[in-house]
Amino acid sequence: MAPLRLETLLALLAAAADAKNVIDASVPGRPLRRLRALGSPTSSLNVTLTVDVAELRLPGFRLWTRTYDGDVPGPTLRTRPDQALHVTLDNQLSSIDNDKGRHGNFKELNTTSLHFHGIVPKSLDGRALMAQRIEPGARGTFSVALAADHATPGFGFFHPHWHGSSTVQTAGGMSGLIFVDGADDLRDNFSTMPEVPLHVLFLPFEAELDVARMQWTDDDAAPGPFRWRFNRDVSARVEGAPRSTLLVNGRPEPVIRLDAGRWYRFRVLCAGTFYRFFAGPPRGCEWRLLAKDGVPVGPRAPRALGTLPLYPGSRADVLVRCEPGRRPWSTMSAAAAGVADVEDADVEHYVRDPGLIATLVVRDAGPPAPRELTELGTFAPRRPCYLNADAPVGARRTLALGAHANTMNGAAFAPTAGPLADVPRGAVVQYDMEGAARHPVHWHGLPVRLVGPAAAPGAYLQAGDWHDTLMVYRANVTVVQRVVFPAGATMLVHCHTLQHADYGLMGYLRVGAGAAPCAAGARASDGSCAVGALLVAAAVVLVAYASVRNYVVAVSKEPRLLAEYRLGPLQ
Repeated sequence: MAPLRLETLLALLAAAADAKNVIDASVPGRPLRRLRALGSPTSSLNVTLTVDVAELRLPGFRLWTRTYDGDVPGPTLRTRPDQALHVTLDNQLSSIDNDKGRHGNFKELNTTSLHFHGIVPKSLDGRALMAQRIEPGARGTFSVALAADHATPGFGFFHPHWHGSSTVQTAGGMSGLIFVDGADDLRDNFSTMPEVPLHVLFLPFEAELDVARMQWTDDDAAPGPFRWRFNRDVSARVEGAPRSTLLVNGRPEPVIRLDAGRWYRFRVLCAGTFYRFFAGPPRGCEWRLLAKDGVPVGPRAPRALGTLPLYPGSRADVLVRCEPGRRPWSTMSAAAAGVADVEDADVEHYVRDPGLIATLVVRDAGPPAPRELTELGTFAPRRPCYLNADAPVGARRTLALGAHANTMNGAAFAPTAGPLADVPRGAVVQYDMEGAARHPVHWHGLPVRLVGPAAAPGAYLQAGDWHDTLMVYRANVTVVQRVVFPAGATMLVHCHTLQHADYGLMGYLRVGAGAAPCAAGARASDGSCAVGALLVAAAVVLVAYASVRNYVVAVSKEPRLLAEYRLGPLQ
């Protein structure tokens, strides 16, 4: 018998140590999980997350994956405008063979970083993000100061963003929701509606990205630590695994309990990195689209919604009301959703077979619910100034996506590369995007407004909509953006099919000199960008009130587990 090599012995010891983290997602049909939520009433929210491995037990099979705090998903962060968010990562992953790989491919798979996706900061340094790395065994802190006029209720999430490992880590479940609470840009009957947060994760097991090839599985002699060789040696499929597995709040096919005739706000994140899917309302239910990527739709919200397309990194606030009964909610194929040309051109990216997302169990609650929960109406959302792009276009830039070559403007991302373009501060910038068909493009820091065309099914994508993650259904599309960051800021832009970004489909924009876009704290209504000091003061008061109303938390400089947050009758 050959003697054990030192690295093999260390791997076995690490595997035994890591066995304490077990995620039991093996039984479908359990009640929807309430996700752990952290918040603080002070001027800053300070959180420490441990990056570690866990055994994820799924129906009929299991695998090892990377996690935040030993769970999938990680905790939910509840913050508010003008608050500073500090997240310290304690990286407990193995350093064995972590240095393997090459630029423009998967590499350094246990090195990590953190991105606050969909959060609008006071300023942004995207290049610094791509340089900040937390090696195995190290700790580091990632911070963001939220804009004072951040749109509320904002909706983002956090996930790894180290170039070369972001796909592997995010695909396996390393992410968590972020909600920006405060003086809602909604009307009372919408802001008081019961929330149903839904972290939807597709774990892929075939096609270009196979999560099984990136994690230890039962087929390995020494599961536990993550070594580079799993990218070459682990079989392409986990024994008994389907094409993909869908988890909602970390569990398969959960049961969501609702009261009949009452409106609920489903806050849905598509947390995966590869698969895109479509869904319609469950039979016996109706729904309306309230917001996308944390921004209420316009010019009036909510609006009719037929098919809901969800793609990597996208979020949607959908209002749902159902009749009594048991209501299965399933995915639908691209063809059934009306995207006729997808099946041949891009089939591997789409969930082809209908699959159960969740089952809505709707009870007849008896007496009618309060009026604000049974009647909707519509309203014109107020807008922060970074969502005011009605001024004439002040600059025009071209962003060419080399979808098969994984390039932007002809070059793959490199840490030392220059900007894709310079954009003037305070201007409305038009981006003509070329070659972007069927790629979800994510803009760090500031959303963009769709000018057209998008060619999405149903009423989901319309000219005038705001997105920070935009699924482009045509080869060429035009968007505009109000650049509010100070000169010197850098904003990353990349495909959120994250393996494409890891391969190089990413770049950054650099903000140049220009005029201040609008007064600090200003908010817009119906496109204007002027507000008096009284409104600003009133907003501050409302933020304080809403923070108390939305959740109960002890006064402390440290983050606390929120005693409750609005989920409605989901016991």
